[in-house]
Amino acid sequence: MDTARILKASRKSRIRGRKFNVASFLRLMGIEDARESGNSYMIRCLNPDHEDHNPSFALGKQGVFICYSCGVSGGLSALFDLVGLTEEQIDTCFEEGEEPEVRFRHPKYGELRLPEGFHPCYQYVAESHDADRMIRFPEYLKKRGVTTEQIWRYGIGVCDTGYCAERIVVPLLTAGKLEGWAARTMNGGTPKYLYPKGMKKSHVLFGDDCWASNGRNIVVCEGIMDALRIEQAGYHAAAVLGSKVSLYQAMLLRRCTKLTICPDNDVAGEQLVIGLHDKLPGVPIYLASYEAGDPGECPVEVLQQAIAGAERLA
Repeated sequence: MDTARILKASRKSRIRGRKFNVASFLRLMGIEDARESGNSYMIRCLNPDHEDHNPSFALGKQGVFICYSCGVSGGLSALFDLVGLTEEQIDTCFEEGEEPEVRFRHPKYGELRLPEGFHPCYQYVAESHDADRMIRFPEYLKKRGVTTEQIWRYGIGVCDTGYCAERIVVPLLTAGKLEGWAARTMNGGTPKYLYPKGMKKSHVLFGDDCWASNGRNIVVCEGIMDALRIEQAGYHAAAVLGSKVSLYQAMLLRRCTKLTICPDNDVAGEQLVIGLHDKLPGVPIYLASYEAGDPGECPVEVLQQAIAGAERLA
């Protein structure tokens, strides 16, 4: 009897049809320095026979992996075999059932369904902003220059417990509809962002509800924190939550008469520029330049100058 083959088949059957949670796997392995790159994470090789000094192991969000140094590769079952997880440990690497949630009422958007452990940073007792109503102001948000008015307007809060513990949570609304939420790590953990199961980022244009009725000159960026910094510089912002622009997002952006791009200074930023240029023919598009890695890292004055001096794309 080929016991090894039978056990391997049993394991494949055990994991078939279940949704792999890469964040849970990284936590289980004690990996805190994973670098997100597109649809995968770069980490040091998990092959025990490979002493990897530079992260060369790409782990996809579905569990597919390859080491670009030693060549080890495979799928989810092979990943669990590679690191020698027990069946009990494997079970912790999957999402099960419905995600626990809490309900939070925002004066403009009504009842929002947000992750377990969510607490708003602002006490909503009226429909206007009052800085004295702040319940808590996380140091992370202060360092990023986020204002109390932005916290009030977007319903930003914090998760103390649950799947999104120690993360800033931002409700994501587009065209007046709650599409989900984003939970951003405050302490450098991975992944940088968590989203609810089933949410389609291609249906989200963060900031849309704040400029849809009167915004004609829009500044487009990749991330939420970038958009908040652009607002601090005095401009209407829209974040596409990544470097890819969907047809739906492009449709919403067609309402603007001028579009300025504030990309990250990397390959993903180049993809954002190309995607917007290709999907928005006829819309005047300008490109801002700065030395910082992304607009969220720019001082407000530098960002204002970069946007004001943006050059039009051919």
